[in-house]
Amino acid sequence: MLIGALPHAVPVQEQMQRQLRTACVRMLPLAAAFCTAWVAVFLLLSQPGLAVLLAFAALVLSGCWIVATRICLSTGLVLAQALCSAITTVFCLSVDLPSQAVPRTTHGYFLVVALVGYMDYRREPRFTAVAMILAAICGFVAFSSLPLQFGFARPPSEPIQMVIAYINPLATVLLLAACLFFVQRHAATNRRVARDLAHAVARGELELRLSPQVDRSRRIIGAEAVLVWNRSEGPLDADVVSLVAREAGLVGKIEAWMLSEAVLTLSRWQLRSHTYDLVLTVGLSVENLCAPGVVAELSDTLRKHGVHGRYLRVDLDGRDVSAGLAPIQPPLEQLRALGVSASLKFSARDSSLADLERLPLQHIDLDAELSRDACERTRSATLARNIVQLAQALDLQVLARGIDCEAQFDFMRGCGCDTFQGQLFGEPMSPQSFDTHVHARVDELTWIEESAH
Repeated sequence: MLIGALPHAVPVQEQMQRQLRTACVRMLPLAAAFCTAWVAVFLLLSQPGLAVLLAFAALVLSGCWIVATRICLSTGLVLAQALCSAITTVFCLSVDLPSQAVPRTTHGYFLVVALVGYMDYRREPRFTAVAMILAAICGFVAFSSLPLQFGFARPPSEPIQMVIAYINPLATVLLLAACLFFVQRHAATNRRVARDLAHAVARGELELRLSPQVDRSRRIIGAEAVLVWNRSEGPLDADVVSLVAREAGLVGKIEAWMLSEAVLTLSRWQLRSHTYDLVLTVGLSVENLCAPGVVAELSDTLRKHGVHGRYLRVDLDGRDVSAGLAPIQPPLEQLRALGVSASLKFSARDSSLADLERLPLQHIDLDAELSRDACERTRSATLARNIVQLAQALDLQVLARGIDCEAQFDFMRGCGCDTFQGQLFGEPMSPQSFDTHVHARVDELTWIEESAH
């Protein structure tokens, strides 16, 4: 079973494919083992200097692996790629010198570094990954076309050159094959998931679960619709599925289903006294919001089920909104005409405060990371207070996400947040369980109020 709010898939930062992360990490011990094998070769060839250099490289690569697995994956990978590029460059300039009898072959490892850089970029797009890829490609081209070498360099004996010439291409092919295996496995998984996801709606494998939202007095005032995929093959990382849906062009189809189910849920809520005034929030991608006919179709769905738009809220991702404001404003105005409110999921890392003033919004959602950090870091706490104050000045309601403990609830309530969502108030649950939960909560609050009097 998979649970994930589809429209809010993080492009690729904290939340990238588990397979690519595993592949990148596994390449480091493989490279360290390869350096260790070269140490044995050079010791057999009575080349202690080269053996010591490669032993040092194997040791440093092991350190990079520790950094990547226990501290920061990105830092460990960048250090490892830089080290491999440096070692390859030194060998090309001082040991693997081309001649008429034996060509240079060490520069092939630059292709391995470039491919690992590509895998790292797919995991998390950033400038350092691109720089490593370009540097590796330039190194390969330079050493392929030019007889570069240090002025003091002296080629080893011809038997050693022959050993290097035979082993390097074989090792390069094996390392490239390992990288391509991981990339291909990732691509095959994406294709399979995309195929299954395309049929999930027709098979009835998708359902909505509801994550409770409460006000400052802990009274439930609504919920967020969370997508659940009852996948027969077992759990799959939500971020992988969300990214695959985007790449396969399935977001529009799935979001249309989510909106339809959300309106149907609202129509059922309005038949019960304890849920008739609750608001349901549904995530919507900016691309789908701006697509022709989406707002008109939503209007027809609301009219068909007799639901007023004020009970529905669409939640936009600040990362998508910042890409361009002009196309978003007309559909937001159309939603407001229907009574449907709009909220912006705000991330201090990716969103712009200017968006709050330029767009016709009624709510702002502070992401879970900001809510957590605000209780632990002074700078984050100051940032949270300032964002809430700005939102209040713009007459925006503020929702604090990721509230998992009483300390976070007390702090964000003290900052002035209006509504709250997180594990403290309940995990995403089925509509039936949510109905029971709300009913029990209403009875509990009523008893508390009566006892107080």
